[in-house]
Amino acid sequence: MNTKMKIKMTAGMLLATLLGTASIPVYAAELSGREIMERVDARDEGDRKVSDMTMTLIDKRGSRRIRTIRSYSMMRGTDELSAMFFLSPADVKNSAFLTYDYDESNRDDDQWLYLPALRKSKRIAASDKSGSFMGSDFTYSDMTKRDLDDYDYTLLKEVKVRDADAWLIQTVPRTKEVIVRVEGGEVGEECLWVEDTPDFEQGERVLLFLRPAGEGYFKTIGGFQGMIPLERNTRPLRVWRSRIQAIMEGKDPAKAVKEEGELPRQKT
Repeated sequence: MNTKMKIKMTAGMLLATLLGTASIPVYAAELSGREIMERVDARDEGDRKVSDMTMTLIDKRGSRRIRTIRSYSMMRGTDELSAMFFLSPADVKNSAFLTYDYDESNRDDDQWLYLPALRKSKRIAASDKSGSFMGSDFTYSDMTKRDLDDYDYTLLKEVKVRDADAWLIQTVPRTKEVIVRVEGGEVGEECLWVEDTPDFEQGERVLLFLRPAGEGYFKTIGGFQGMIPLERNTRPLRVWRSRIQAIMEGKDPAKAVKEEGELPRQKT
C-alpha cells in the first residue's frame, strides 16, 4: 500500500552542471544557460559509441574505492540503448547494467541489472529507481537522460576543471509541486503502518531530502530521516508514544496514529 502526497515546493531543487568547452565549440559569453544545454543535447554523438569510465567512491573517512567501467550505446530510432560492464575490482567485475532510454518523456525507461554472483538479471522496477546504483550516490534514475523542458537553466560562471575551461550552470525544476510516495496509508477502514516512514501533517513546513521513485513520484532519502520539520513540532514524539502504547495494549498501532492525528497540536 502506498500513500501519495502532493507537496508545494517553496524553493526549487538545485542541480549544478559542469560542461567542458571541448564538448561545445562556442563562447559561453554569447549563450544563455538554456542555449548551452540545448547544444549539449543536440550534439552529434554518433549512432554507436564506446566509453571507458572511472567511478571513484569516497567514504566519510576519505577512503577511496575505484571502479572501472566500459559502456556501449547505440540509437534505435529516437531511443537509446546502453550497456555498462564493470571491469574492476573483483567484487563487481562482470556486473552489467542495461538501459533502454525512451525518447518519450512520459514513458518510464526500462533498466536491468546483472549480478554474476547470483547468475541472474533483475529488472529495476519504477518504485526502486530511487535506490542506490551499485553502492554509489547515484540513483538508477540518474542513469538516464532528463527532459530539457522540465528545468530552467542559468549560466553562473566559467570555471577551470583539470586545467580545462568549463561552465557552471544552475538547473532548477520548473514545477513547484512534487508528489511524495510514502509506504503505508489508509484505504477505507484498512490502515497499514510501515516503520521508518515519515509522518506528514496538513499545513506543516518541512525540509525534505528526496530521490526520484519513478513514474514522476519521489521518496524521502533515509525514510523518516529525510524529513526535517522547520518549526518546533511535538507530533512525531506523540505519534511514537501512541504507537508504543497501542502495541503494549495489543492494539493496532496504525489506528493509534490515525487517532493521534486528530489530537490538537501542542503550542510552541
